[in-house]
Amino acid sequence: MEVIQNHKFETSLVSAVSPIPRTSWLGMLDRFLGPGATQAELWLQLLPAVIAAIAAPVYALNLSHSWTKLQIGFIALLGFHCVGGILTNATATAKRCYHRSGQGWQQDLVFVGLHGFQIVLVA
Repeated sequence: MEVIQNHKFETSLVSAVSPIPRTSWLGMLDRFLGPGATQAELWLQLLPAVIAAIAAPVYALNLSHSWTKLQIGFIALLGFHCVGGILTNATATAKRCYHRSGQGWQQDLVFVGLHGFQIVLVA
């Protein structure tokens, strides 16, 4: 690894320029998963997230606590988001997207702030 401007790190996998997000609803997907994701990356990000969105509520429903439908929905959403988010942030596509030119500490702070707010909502 070599240190580049703004104290960010670069490897051969993330040094390429991030493609422009597509238009239409696929552009929203590009903004979450990173534009230019390979089919393998998409499967890696989405399949375990969907499995977690199913497994978390199934597990919760097998506990002795009674859950409301809203709570079960939040558990599914949280399972999807946590697993999918961890895997997405580990991909080269997301690294290219989130460390591209124009992404600074302000965007990083918004990202962290939104996830901190999620913890407050869950609590």
